[in-house]
Amino acid sequence: MQHIQINNIVPQIILGFEQNQEGLIDVFVPKIRGKFLSKYILPYMKNKYIKANLDRIGSATWKLIDGKRNASEISDNLEVLFGEEVKPAQERVTTFLKQLKINGFITY
Repeated sequence: MQHIQINNIVPQIILGFEQNQEGLIDVFVPKIRGKFLSKYILPYMKNKYIKANLDRIGSATWKLIDGKRNASEISDNLEVLFGEEVKPAQERVTTFLKQLKINGFITY
């Protein structure tokens, strides 16, 4: 397995999302994943997605994922926005990005 330097990765969003009335991000997660089931079952479902609601810091992180900033730049921006509340920012961003990737919300 290749070792990836997480601070240098540039995450990219791959799921749809919206900003709700509180300014927080709701990510649209498909109820069904997989090509076969998506092709034959998803078109007949009334609600095709589940909304994953991000908190303040998660939403701010999501908004900073633009396909240009790397993880280190994202954590630096969060420190400016949230100060002590987000520290240790590097660790928090690293953990959050790994979870987003594992769950199929982003790629890098």
